[in-house]
Amino acid sequence: MEKIINGKTGLICAFCGATKTEVSFIIGASTKPDWCMIFGTGKMACPACYEKAMAEGKAAVDDHIRAHNDRVAHIPGSTVPKVYSYDDQTPESWKEFIRLLDNCEIVQIDESMFYYWLEVLPPVYMHKDQLIDGVSRFCSFGFCEGSDYVIDFWHTKTATGEHLRYCKKSNRYHRGY
Repeated sequence: MEKIINGKTGLICAFCGATKTEVSFIIGASTKPDWCMIFGTGKMACPACYEKAMAEGKAAVDDHIRAHNDRVAHIPGSTVPKVYSYDDQTPESWKEFIRLLDNCEIVQIDESMFYYWLEVLPPVYMHKDQLIDGVSRFCSFGFCEGSDYVIDFWHTKTATGEHLRYCKKSNRYHRGY
């Protein structure tokens, strides 16, 4: 471990103990990792520990999302009669899906429906906690076409690893672009 000289503070890698006392500031993309704070852990990592640190950060974020969604896995008052799919293009199914959304009900959807809404227009937000029926949910994205109420999309992961996807029209009005 290096000694800090003239009161200058340095960085210490939380993974291997390496230190950095020189000052550097880089704007823009780099061809290799430099010293960085790892999202999800708040730990500093040197370039040599970057891959290990990023894996730990990703695991911490995944654990946070899973724990959050497990705490609020059941939203009281929600009824999920069926899973709606974009692949089911029957007019009756689509009309029922839109009716449930317009009534601000929680609707369970499959992967094809999830990605249809994600890709049809740019989302108004991504990866954000939202209050849904009084319960905080970590949402993947929000959709809105022009000036309208935002539709929140989120997913949970079961103990067996299955992803369950949901959406609900919120009471948050988006004024368009």
